[in-house]
Amino acid sequence: MNDSNEENGNDSRARDNDTNNAGRFVAGGLGGFAARLLTHPIDTLKTRLQVISTTTTTLNNNSLTTTTTNNNNNNNNNANSNASRNNVSKGLYKGFGAVAVGAPIASGAYFLAYETAKKFFDDQKKMKKMNDDDDDDAKNDKTNTNMNMNTSILENALVGVIAQAMAGVIYTPVDVIKERMQVAQVLPREMKFTSAYNKGQDYQNAYDALKSILNKEGLRKGLMRGYWAQNFVWWPWSAAYFCTYEECVKRKVFDFGPAYNDVYISSTAASAFAAATLATVLTHPLDLCKTRVQTIRSSSIYSQSNITTKNSAANINAMTMQSAFLNVLRTDPRGGFGLYRGVLARILAIAPGSAISFYVFESLRDVLF
Repeated sequence: MNDSNEENGNDSRARDNDTNNAGRFVAGGLGGFAARLLTHPIDTLKTRLQVISTTTTTLNNNSLTTTTTNNNNNNNNNANSNASRNNVSKGLYKGFGAVAVGAPIASGAYFLAYETAKKFFDDQKKMKKMNDDDDDDAKNDKTNTNMNMNTSILENALVGVIAQAMAGVIYTPVDVIKERMQVAQVLPREMKFTSAYNKGQDYQNAYDALKSILNKEGLRKGLMRGYWAQNFVWWPWSAAYFCTYEECVKRKVFDFGPAYNDVYISSTAASAFAAATLATVLTHPLDLCKTRVQTIRSSSIYSQSNITTKNSAANINAMTMQSAFLNVLRTDPRGGFGLYRGVLARILAIAPGSAISFYVFESLRDVLF
């Protein structure tokens, strides 16, 4: 009888855990969709700004190699360059079809992994605390408290890394499709990827992009292009974000005193916004390179900046984070500052987007199931 009750209790806890996981996944998916829906236009601007300098440089370099009709070609290049810049603010919801389908799944996976990893570390702390001796002296208690505080910061960073690694499997194909459609209006034909079914025209929709990428490039070099690059962007972002946020809260950086108790939530949000801003600024050069890896045909980059890699002449998929970084340094009129093209737009997309997704997640997590 007791064994039966114990088994029933275990089954009940398992069902509750499955229900909680489903709630986290759905709430995370809805939060991610809401955030992407509202911030997609700004994200489109950010993506285009990250590649727009490449179009100008390529056009100018092409004009330098022309031996006849230089004036006409220069005029055409200037017209094309101006057209690219004029197209930056048009079609701001390009690529949202891929986001609408993939972002809820990726965000759900992110929040599920986030909550699961956080619960794992919390359970480990509880077990350790239960095993601690009750008669530790005050000095040891103080030392343990400081160690626990520092460990908590590292654990928060690790939780973010785990969540990103899980979600990146879905985010990467979504970003490849989304970003290629976002930049189609500002890249010249020789630099962009095109449809495999419409005679080299731009992708008609997300489904056409999906089929074309799989047909021409395959899964690993196509849809999953830049998976590790994306992780190299968001792993340090997560670490910088959580560590900065914890420090702001611990040191009460945005605590304005008793007279402002009514805006406590706002001060907490200010800490989150500051952390997101710092993390975004620190990782933006990596994000810019990642965007170019995923959206620009590398053969045109190598030919116009004299960057060579193994088999680069025959392999349009050979572009790497390193070659994208070197290309910016060698060709961008701003030099190293070119790595920060689009940083303001990225801040305006990420900081509010993070706030929206976490707010929706926290609001719906315990309500849906």
